[in-house]
Amino acid sequence: MHQESSRTSYREKSFRGKDLTGYDFGFADIRGTDFSNAILTNANFSHVRTGLKKQWVFILSLGIVIVSILAGSLSAYAGAAIGDFLLSKPPSQITVSLGAIIGSTIFVFVVFAVFLVVIIRQGLGGDLGKFAVITAAVVGILISLLGADISRTIILFDLVIISIGIAGSLLGALALAVSIFIFGTYSVIFLVLCISFGAFLGTWETISFYLEIGGSWVEFLAVACLISVPLIGLSFYIGWKSVSENKKYSLIKSIAVHFCSLGGTSFRGANLIDADFNQAMLPYADFRKANLKRVSWFQSSKLEFAQVKGTYLEDVSIRHLVVSRKSQEQVYDDKNLRGLNLRAANLSGASFIGADLSEANLEGANLARAKLVKAKLYSTNLSYSCLTGACIQDWAISTDTRLEDIDCAFVFMRSPTQDNPDPWRKPDNRNEVFQKGDFTDFIAPIIKTLDLYRQQNLDPRQITIALKSLDLITTAALILRLQLLPSSN
Repeated sequence: MHQESSRTSYREKSFRGKDLTGYDFGFADIRGTDFSNAILTNANFSHVRTGLKKQWVFILSLGIVIVSILAGSLSAYAGAAIGDFLLSKPPSQITVSLGAIIGSTIFVFVVFAVFLVVIIRQGLGGDLGKFAVITAAVVGILISLLGADISRTIILFDLVIISIGIAGSLLGALALAVSIFIFGTYSVIFLVLCISFGAFLGTWETISFYLEIGGSWVEFLAVACLISVPLIGLSFYIGWKSVSENKKYSLIKSIAVHFCSLGGTSFRGANLIDADFNQAMLPYADFRKANLKRVSWFQSSKLEFAQVKGTYLEDVSIRHLVVSRKSQEQVYDDKNLRGLNLRAANLSGASFIGADLSEANLEGANLARAKLVKAKLYSTNLSYSCLTGACIQDWAISTDTRLEDIDCAFVFMRSPTQDNPDPWRKPDNRNEVFQKGDFTDFIAPIIKTLDLYRQQNLDPRQITIALKSLDLITTAALILRLQLLPSSN
């Protein structure tokens, strides 16, 4: 391994496309450093700190201020415009019935209330889109049926204004998420001031006009707050939920992370096979399109603020698994766990039924009582791991699956049931256990058979299919071929 001095600052340096195989960046400051498309196999990044470029912090800070002021202005303007529309007297040439105003206003406020309930309960996912489509259809039908033109105008005006306020609310949520990501939760206080200033700007002209025509500011604020206050509150609610790993608001978080990572440490497209990020702090790092095979993430932090789209780290459960390496009794059935580094992980009792663990590093892992039914373990390193009590029914191993010095007292060849808790136990005698090296000897014939398959280009699935279908002629022919061909060498 190439050795470099630890605790060195490489902040905002560029290593784009360079071959840094085995380099030691341990404890280094790599905020804003560019490792795009670099070769970093076996590199040491333990205890490093990723982050943003200085100029990008300034740009984001300015953007947060502008966006939060705009968000407050739009949300407050929505309430002020509706308040002014409802309370101001219409021109003398327009005749408006009280029933038209009340009925149209109630309809719009009901739609607004239902929207708030949907977005709080269901988030920003597909249900919100369905609600928007249904609302548009209902409004279209209602407007076409209304005879009075003024009722149509009131509904359309109110809905357009509320839509503007909702856009402001989402902008406020985005500004809050970015602010918390960069400056922490205390930045919310400053954000409140910015949004309040924006709200003042959004209402000043409207309320000034309303007061000039003899209106009461108490009435005006009472009506305006019915719209603006819930919208501003919604922006804080969505923003806070998005940074707390709430899947319903992951859209806001993903947008915030994207903007932050644009000026962060970039590993995009890098080859990080077998790299070490143990106990590293990794906010705003960009790992998109990087090769993360067998990367060690043990006790790393701030990965939730990193750009990991398209990698296995995108799955929260897998991210927690590789960081903590503790996952007793958890379920990972049918998951793609290919190439994970779970060295010395405690996975006792975990379920990996149908999971793909190929090329993973499970050296020294505790897999006692683990369910490895139909798990793929091609080229997986299981050396020194504990398999006592594991169920290995139909597991898929290859000639390069490493099984040296396995710690195993017994295994099960079938899944346990209530009627038969110890099915096909090996060793068969429940009073016996494998001694040191016995499990390797037990599994050796299977490895030899797999090696024959490889040498003779035979598909192991042919044997399995033949046996399951009781095709004795096909099975016998395949076995005979295996026996005869090696003897001719």
